[in-house]
Amino acid sequence: MDSASATCPAPTSSALVPFRPAAGLTLVGSTAAGWSDHIVADLHELLEAPTVLGAIHAGERLRRAVARTPHRAPPVVAWPDPLGADLDAPSAYGVLHALAESPDPAVDDIIARAMTHDDPGLREHAIWAAARRQPMHASMTTLIERVGDGGFASMLAGLTLETWADRARGTLGSAIAARLHRAAMCAPTDATRIRLTDLAAVIASPVTTVESARSVHTPDARRRLRIVQPLLHGHLDRDLEDAGAGDGGGLVTLVVTLAQSLGRHPGVDDVLTIARRRSSDGSGTEVLGDGASLERIAFGGDEPLSIGSAWEFWPTVERQLARVLQATGRVDAIHLRLGDVGTLAASRIATRMGIPIVFTLAPDPHSVIAAEERAGTLDRDTFADFDQIQHAWFRARLVTSLVAVADELVAFPRPGGTAELAQLLGVPVPATRVSVVAEGIDLEESRVARVVAVDGPRPRVIGRLAERLAAGPAERIGLPLIVSAARLHPVKGLDRLVAAWLQEPELREAYNLVIVGGSLQDGTPEERRTLAAIAAVVSGAGIVGDVPGLLLMGSVSHSDVANLLAAAAVGSAPQVAPRGIYVCSSAKEEFGLSIVEALAAGLPVVAPNQGGPRTYIADGVTGVLTDTTSVTALGVAMLRATHLWRDPKRVSVAAEQLTSMGIDTMASRLVDVYRGSATARRAVG
Repeated sequence: MDSASATCPAPTSSALVPFRPAAGLTLVGSTAAGWSDHIVADLHELLEAPTVLGAIHAGERLRRAVARTPHRAPPVVAWPDPLGADLDAPSAYGVLHALAESPDPAVDDIIARAMTHDDPGLREHAIWAAARRQPMHASMTTLIERVGDGGFASMLAGLTLETWADRARGTLGSAIAARLHRAAMCAPTDATRIRLTDLAAVIASPVTTVESARSVHTPDARRRLRIVQPLLHGHLDRDLEDAGAGDGGGLVTLVVTLAQSLGRHPGVDDVLTIARRRSSDGSGTEVLGDGASLERIAFGGDEPLSIGSAWEFWPTVERQLARVLQATGRVDAIHLRLGDVGTLAASRIATRMGIPIVFTLAPDPHSVIAAEERAGTLDRDTFADFDQIQHAWFRARLVTSLVAVADELVAFPRPGGTAELAQLLGVPVPATRVSVVAEGIDLEESRVARVVAVDGPRPRVIGRLAERLAAGPAERIGLPLIVSAARLHPVKGLDRLVAAWLQEPELREAYNLVIVGGSLQDGTPEERRTLAAIAAVVSGAGIVGDVPGLLLMGSVSHSDVANLLAAAAVGSAPQVAPRGIYVCSSAKEEFGLSIVEALAAGLPVVAPNQGGPRTYIADGVTGVLTDTTSVTALGVAMLRATHLWRDPKRVSVAAEQLTSMGIDTMASRLVDVYRGSATARRAVG
């Protein structure tokens, strides 16, 4: 059938009223009639938890409890109505997911109605929850339309259709694939057509199953390892020329330098890094270093994609990753990071192919939710809007699911250890599978940058800075710097940093504030929101036009960052005076690679008093730990940091801490982890 002869159905529509969240409902009924005490208790906790994170934890416990003992769950009529106006968003979503585990056929009608609800959050969670049901044939058309629509719901609909096809194990998969192909013939855009046809291919031709693939990946403790690490955000290249663009930042730097270090390790045969391809990238495999290569996969065209906007490309990402992994042959471990579309797709493929999974267990979005709640910018009433942007509940479950399926887990140092992780995640963290590995930096690059700052030619980033300073008031030339290197994302709190600098005359008049990272034009939605938030702070301070001393530099190379940090520490006459400071204003920081690089440059630092920085910053000596969600606290901490130059112990204490934070040290620790994951897989297999 060609497109001219295809019959394109009219889209479905909803006649339901909009979802209006409210609070205060309690469970209908009691614990009589054999209802599980755990289910009832978890439902009450879901409805009454004072925090969003507590509600998500309770909702996930409730869902698992109903799945384990569905016969002891209350009947559908006794549950709060997730489509009614009496539940807030966390309660409605949690109830919907719990009901999806019930064998009661009446649940199908609730989920089907929610799928076409006017509230986008309720629609998305219903589409997601439907994957737990037996195939709902009457909802197939709705799901296929959602796939075509794009966005986060597109990915959820595709996962549900794929799950139904896999569960049926008959002709249903072929039937769904055929319907997707027919819908593709009517697709209004090429992007829609690709999305539909790639999903059809994922359903019709799943990757190799674990049984047939296990022999390929059965490890040998004597052989050198072959490692794969996907990172589909930001822009990766050998020289890290564009490391600060988009959603890359420190993680791009880490993945590239780690690949190069692993490639040099005697226990590693080769490291394959998989990144996103754009039209400006060359074709074929690229060399990152000895034993380290880069393969790119194409999805999403050339548009800047944030982590949140990449989900709709899941079918394409999964097909492309499967192609690369199948062509690679033996893989001893695949190292996954982030709760993103790449981790979703790669974990599914690795499970089917029998590839051991190593997962870096960062409690994100859990720690972001906790930080936003501490700052007073998120609560149960505002969670619906937050979830639409962050897809927090889905990502939280993705992370906790990997806790269960990963062969080995890598955690950053935290003062509270695995207990602190478990509290944030809401699930037990198996200490026997967790290795604590600090991130590492190229210490030699930092040393060279300091030498160049003192005796070498002027680095190009200082030339750019000089041009910017020359265009402003003369009195700003020659001031020390407050530097922050971060991607332009709301979680980085750059608007709070600007506000703190503006509000403290001692900082604003005596220091220039330099922010590097991100795209200043044509950026991702998150970058645009961050720039708008900074502009709002400036406007709120009564300033019209450019702010003297505020310098947004945009994305620069990693070597430029190193040179800028060195100049902030030792000066670069006549543009920069010595004795600057570095500030990380993130609401949370799991480790903080840029903070470590600033310490290596010789700068006092300001960092969050949550997460990894607490393990390597000597508060009041090498830096200041503070509540970075408070503008006032951040300003006070910055002032304190400027006085740390007087402490004679600061440099030696920082140097001692940095001895264990080199990239080669990290690589050696990870080689042990990778070999452990392969050994564990061999024992199980």
